[in-house]
Amino acid sequence: MWVSVIKAIHGHVGNLDCGVKVRKSSIWLNCIRCISNLKERGVDLYMCMKKKVGNGSDSLFWLENWLGEGSLDEKYSRLFALEENKEVSIRDKVHNGLLHGFRRLPRGGAEGVQMEEVSNLIDSLEFVEDHDKWVWNLESDGEFKVCSARRFIDEGLCVMEGTHTRWVKLIPIKVNIFAWRLASNKLPTRFNMSSLGLEIPSMVCPVCNEGVESSEHLFFSCSVASSIMAKVLGWWGILDSGI
Repeated sequence: MWVSVIKAIHGHVGNLDCGVKVRKSSIWLNCIRCISNLKERGVDLYMCMKKKVGNGSDSLFWLENWLGEGSLDEKYSRLFALEENKEVSIRDKVHNGLLHGFRRLPRGGAEGVQMEEVSNLIDSLEFVEDHDKWVWNLESDGEFKVCSARRFIDEGLCVMEGTHTRWVKLIPIKVNIFAWRLASNKLPTRFNMSSLGLEIPSMVCPVCNEGVESSEHLFFSCSVASSIMAKVLGWWGILDSGI
């Protein structure tokens, strides 16, 4: 039912090609804007969807991704420019012939090359007596799942660390997070803040006044920090407190 409603309001392709240009506001258009924004950032969810052709009557020849490599209007733009019926179905295009609906015959050069490639695609296409349907390429059963979409987005946007994070359940979570930030060099030290472009009056360690305040210096090279660490280790009986 919702497919029919969306098609009635937004057209057969559901305004999927509008990007973020449409000023109207609706849940459907907001989803399209999010998908378009992700595509601009290198995460193309459209490529995860493919139209599985049955009888070809409910799929658009030029505007829908039914080959798994994107829509034909982008890949064969010269031929698409010749097409008068931009929303012709796959079934009609194949049965009537590729040249049917063109405002003129294709010329040589790029048009000739594209004509030959599309003709080969049509020759290898076989219809079956079944309805066309969308399939989700990230799942083996073709059914859309939020978890696979989220994983695909995270892999495209999130920076993955080379090592896995290990949490120690015996210590407070804030200590785990602090240790992770230290190991990842994510602490707001003067050196790190300066690297981000922030204006820092002085890069010198305010504790010992002997070196640049970096994570390594603050916890391992600073004379004051080393002295405190030696006393703590001595208190634990690991090292002599005088070291």
